[in-house]
Amino acid sequence: MNLLWQGVRFIPPLTRIMINGLSSGANRGLIIEVQDDYIVYELCEVLKEKHSGKEKQKKEVKYIPISSIFDLSEGEKEIVNAPNLSTFNP
Repeated sequence: MNLLWQGVRFIPPLTRIMINGLSSGANRGLIIEVQDDYIVYELCEVLKEKHSGKEKQKKEVKYIPISSIFDLSEGEKEIVNAPNLSTFNP
């Protein structure tokens, strides 16, 4: 499969890639598997405790249709009805 999206960054050992835009801020989406019609990714949220300032990570496996990523990566047209990427689970 050809993974040529804007904001794609390869992470060693080149089987895991991070796509900017799956989340923002302290969240990030890390792709862990690519199927014919959907992508499995791990959503990692970094949380800081109020009093101690220690960081905790909350990880959750999510799914997104490949067609949604291609639609969202086309910068030339505006997608009005784009799905919420953080809540899609087949």
